[in-house]
Amino acid sequence: MIAVVVYESIWGTTANLARAIGHGLGSDTRVESTFEASPGAIGDVDLLVLGAPIHSFGLPSMAAIEAVRIQGYGAKPSRIEGPLMHDWLQGLLSADVPAAAFETRIDDLVGEGGALEIVEALETRGYRLIAPAECFQVERLPVSPGPGGWVRPEELDRAETWGAHLAGLLDQG
Repeated sequence: MIAVVVYESIWGTTANLARAIGHGLGSDTRVESTFEASPGAIGDVDLLVLGAPIHSFGLPSMAAIEAVRIQGYGAKPSRIEGPLMHDWLQGLLSADVPAAAFETRIDDLVGEGGALEIVEALETRGYRLIAPAECFQVERLPVSPGPGGWVRPEELDRAETWGAHLAGLLDQG
């Protein structure tokens, strides 16, 4: 099975979860940021998984990222180069390929979120969702040092399990 996980991650948390999902999917899985993956060059894959954090109840915008930085949560973006997921999706070619979506959100945030926008973009382009969008919880303050330290180990475990679940769904046909 050839799977690709494409993620947007500003502070490293969604990147950590994307890698855990990729690990669950299997060793042939490519895990790439929107900076690394060209939406027009996804190629012949058996599964496409897309994920991004929620900012202001949807996919991040540069304005939302800047607002968080100005508010001073002690976090500095790890990289803001390349397209944000919203912009990356604009270049995604249509395909009849199985797909899944996930989002990361602060644990008490409510609303539809970024996964809904990803799901709509995938469905518009003919992708077939094999599972409901998944939401992974992050904390308001770091729980471990370094980039992506806002995610608890149990959420990383859950992300890996979700990746294995997606692989199992593909194996079932």
